[in-house]
Amino acid sequence: MTCRSSSRGRWASPPERRWRSPSSCCRTRWWRCRCSAPRRPRAPPSRTPAPAPRPRRSSRRAESFLRPAGEGFPRVGRRCDSARVTGADRRRPPAALAAPPFALTAVTEEDWPVEVALSATPDVAAWTYYPAGLDEAAARARLLRQQARAAEGLVQRYVVRDGAGTALGTCGITGLPADEPEVFYALLPAARGRGAVTAAVLALVAWAEGAGYGSVALMTVEGNAASERVAQRAGFTERGTSTGEQRGRQVVLRRWARPTSPAS
Repeated sequence: MTCRSSSRGRWASPPERRWRSPSSCCRTRWWRCRCSAPRRPRAPPSRTPAPAPRPRRSSRRAESFLRPAGEGFPRVGRRCDSARVTGADRRRPPAALAAPPFALTAVTEEDWPVEVALSATPDVAAWTYYPAGLDEAAARARLLRQQARAAEGLVQRYVVRDGAGTALGTCGITGLPADEPEVFYALLPAARGRGAVTAAVLALVAWAEGAGYGSVALMTVEGNAASERVAQRAGFTERGTSTGEQRGRQVVLRRWARPTSPAS
C-alpha cells in the first residue's frame, strides 16, 4: 500500500513500513500526515447492462411505400388506386396478347421472314418508316435491336398470327415511358381485309388500359386512307397535324388518339 504527497507529488510508504523525516511529507510530522492514511476503497464498477437502443420509428406513409407490390404493379403508396402511375413504374407488355380470332406474339430473331416480306411490300415502304429491301442478315439484326429495346421497357413489337399460326404482319406499341404511348402496325397484302390489324390495335389498347395509361396515340402519313380507316374503326379520332420527314421528303403527319376506356 502506498500514498502520494499532496505537496511534492512523491510516493511514500505508510508509516508502519518505513521511517521518514517530518519534512518528507507535507512538511509536517509523519503521524499528522493525511497522505499516510489509508484511502477509502472504491466501489466496484457497475455490471448493469446498457439499455438496448430504441427502434427507429417510421411513419405509416414510409411503410406504405416499402410494401411489396403485386406482380407487375409498381411499388407505390396507398394512393395508387386513384392516381395514375407513370414512366418506369408501369408494367411491361407481355410476350403474348390475345386478339380473337388472332394472336399477338413478341418478335424474335426467327421472325426474319416476315420482316423481309414487309420490306419488299411497296405500300409499306411508302407509308411507313419501315426500311425497304431488307435481307436475312439485316432483318435479324433489326429484330435483335428491337428485342434489346423491349428489354429496356421502351417498345414492344408483335407478330400478328391467325389461328393456324401464319404470320400476317406486325404491330406494336412504343413510347412506353411517356404518358401516352403510340401504336403502330404493318400488314402483308394477302392478310388485309380480315380485320386482323383492327383486332391487334384493340388488344394493345386494352393492355394499355390495364397498365394505367389514360390514352393511346396513332400516327399516319396524310394520304394513307387504309391506315386512317383502321384508326377510325378502332375508336381513334384525329387530334391535329404536324410536319415531319420521311425518307428525305417532307410529309404531313396526322395524329390520332383515343382514351383507353370510355370513362376516361
